[in-house]
Formats: sequence, structure tokens, C-alpha cells
Amino acid sequence: MPDRCNSTHYCYRINSNRYNSSVARATGWTPFKYVFNGTYMNGYINDNLVFSVAETTGSNAVVVGNLWSSSGISYYDDVLVYESIYGNFTSTHNWTDGNVTGSIIANITTPDNTNYSIYYRESGIGDYVPLASNQSGNGTFSITTRYQNTDARVQLFGNGTVSPEIEKLTLQGEEPEAPPITEYMPQPQ
Repeated sequence: MPDRCNSTHYCYRINSNRYNSSVARATGWTPFKYVFNGTYMNGYINDNLVFSVAETTGSNAVVVGNLWSSSGISYYDDVLVYESIYGNFTSTHNWTDGNVTGSIIANITTPDNTNYSIYYRESGIGDYVPLASNQSGNGTFSITTRYQNTDARVQLFGNGTVSPEIEKLTLQGEEPEAPPITEYMPQPQ
């Protein structure tokens, strides 16, 4: 454990332990992000993962700056705190172009100890409504309150090592034998 932070790289502290990151310090704005997913607390600098700590209760404080020195100037802008929602989201919007959606068919690869949940809403209106929770493998999920234009959201829960992967989502028409209205397939990054 270093006594002091490296002057050329950003550092972070977890409890009483200090660590130097692999991210070089830079002049200008640098985004820092902390994400608690229910299992791990992950810290990112410039969208680079710099730490991942097993954690099941979250954090009671996140401090930015140097609490141990009275010298130096720091500037902060756009400090945001979001509601704690575990898992990564994939959203699609206005899929159905006026057709009534009867179900969502999910083809999702779920490695051991991972799962996913599906939410939906009328396109751009209101909050997402849970449709299916803690799912693994493929499934067809019927929608009871049906809309002509539907937004769908999938929340992926990894286990800190691997995450589920969406192969394909299909919005099915109101009648089970109807052809698919639309499909979502992730694009390679």
C-alpha cells in the first residue's frame, strides 16, 4: 500500500488502503463513476474499470478530492447520484410502429449464477413495468396490458466475472401465431 498517491496516475482508497490506478492524470475534465450492482462496487476513471470490490450492502460514502491535504485546487461539475438499480440495462424504444404487442420473446445466454429481468411500457410514457424477474435462459413473456407502441428494457445481472448476453429480443404481435413485429439484435461494438 503506497503512503502517497502517484503524482502521474489517479489513485483511490478503499477503507484505509490506498491504490494507484493505471489511468494517467490529465488536465481537463475527468469522469469518475462508481457503480454498485448488488454484488460488487466497481470504480471507473475515464470509463476504465480501476477496481472491483466484493460488496453486498453498497457504500455509505463516496469522497472525491484529497481529505488529507489543505493545498491544491479541485473543480467539480455535474455530480450526479442515481437511484440504485442493480444490473446493466439494454433499452429499445418504439419498436412496434403501431402494432399491438402481445409478448416479448427473449433469447439470452445466461452463464451460471447470472440472470435477467424484463420491463416494458407504452412508448415514451410513464415508468417501466416489471414483466419477468430473475430469469435464466430463453423465454416467452406475455404482456397483459398491451400497447400499440412498446418500449422494452432488459436488465442483465452478472456475477462479477461474466454477464448474460442478449442474442435476440422479439416483440410478438397480439395473436400468438402472428409473425414477429420487430426484433432487436445487439450490434458488435
